[in-house]
Amino acid sequence: MAWFGKKTTEVGSNPADPAAAKGEEPPRRKIGKYEILEKIASGGFGTVYKAWDPMIKRAVALKTCELPDAVMRARVFREAQLAGGLQHPNITTVFEFGVDGIVPFLAQELLSGEDLDKAIARGAPATIEEKVRVLIAVASALECAHAAGIVHRDVKPPNVRILDTGTVKIMDFGIAKSLDSTTSSLTRDGMAIGSTSYMSPEQIVGDPVDFRTDLFSLGVVAYELVTGKKPFAHTKLFLLLEQIVKTEPVPVLVAAPGTPPRLAALIERAMAKKPEERFASAAEFKAELEAVLAEPAAKALPAPQPARAAGSILVVDDDERVRDAVRVLLEGEGYLVDAAGDGAAGIERLESTDVCLVLLDLAMPGMDGWQFLERQSS
Repeated sequence: MAWFGKKTTEVGSNPADPAAAKGEEPPRRKIGKYEILEKIASGGFGTVYKAWDPMIKRAVALKTCELPDAVMRARVFREAQLAGGLQHPNITTVFEFGVDGIVPFLAQELLSGEDLDKAIARGAPATIEEKVRVLIAVASALECAHAAGIVHRDVKPPNVRILDTGTVKIMDFGIAKSLDSTTSSLTRDGMAIGSTSYMSPEQIVGDPVDFRTDLFSLGVVAYELVTGKKPFAHTKLFLLLEQIVKTEPVPVLVAAPGTPPRLAALIERAMAKKPEERFASAAEFKAELEAVLAEPAAKALPAPQPARAAGSILVVDDDERVRDAVRVLLEGEGYLVDAAGDGAAGIERLESTDVCLVLLDLAMPGMDGWQFLERQSS
């Protein structure tokens, strides 16, 4: 599938051996046996390098943890233990775990292509078939992990890589959990982990998690991939968490008319608040995705346009908490919502956007609701 990803040099296949370069070169920095070629990325956790394995003569991705934090270092070891035992074409292969001095490192498969979040941002993949194939690949990887008793717990677009060949790889088992483990947790009891927008309700409230938490997260990824929008996307953390736990997202067929109804239904089932209402396994999720792929194109007719107002609802109130609460409520029902903090700002929004309904606080400082109404009636 050449539809996906920017064309880049195929790393890891036939890279030039550094020792074969012409002329004299200064000695390269080494971590373990690996020669560092270049830095790929860095962050609060550590650094990822492109490195060269002189024994096998191949390029690898080398992830290091440079923090003097025992918990973070333990996560590198945990990722090596869990992901290193998984062999699947849609899971990034881990080659080795080691310690260089006091710095733990993880050598793994070096991947071409781009992460799914970047692809979604530029509008790829373009067709329903391509999107469903990506989801099938991720579900297949989770099926393998779950069969080994491992819950990923951080399924999100930045942890899904699409290679230049079109192959899909799931990455980063750093906060994964073995359901058979009897050791203490790598996080404080009840601590919410994972990227917030993709977390399951049970992760947020601190309940025990099982395989179905990954299926919820994959449902959120599927919603974003199909509609181009996150189902839970409030900018304030508390209200975002409340959305995930309590609020149903805008229906798929409202957010993306024309989505095959069966695909819309399975995405919404995966995002059910109660784990028992989701798919029982990644295998069942994958089978339903494959059934969508097998349906004739004629069955994927555009859904009827929802009977919603053809404009946004403008909320004018000086209390930010009221504005946010009303926004959450209305957006959960599929409405577009705009907001302003006083009458003057409300008039500016009213004149610059397509507004079909105004919810107005009559008692505001500055220009209050009565003055707003007088201005509009004059």
